[in-house]
Amino acid sequence: MKSLASLGQITVFVRVAELGSLTAAAKELEITPSAVSKSLAQLEAHLGMHADHADHAQPQAHRARASHFR
Repeated sequence: MKSLASLGQITVFVRVAELGSLTAAAKELEITPSAVSKSLAQLEAHLGMHADHADHAQPQAHRARASHFR
């Protein structure tokens, strides 16, 4: 049986999707942008998705991921 993603990972994902920026989400969540990126990578790995968020200037990629959950 597959384990559930952590609430923290989901919270980070939702804030990035809502704010459209890793940096803005990090600032709001009071964590580093690196921690946001790591959390997203862990969530994507858990869900079997491709982790590709190195281009912080492209929030539409994160919105596309967010639409996956709608």
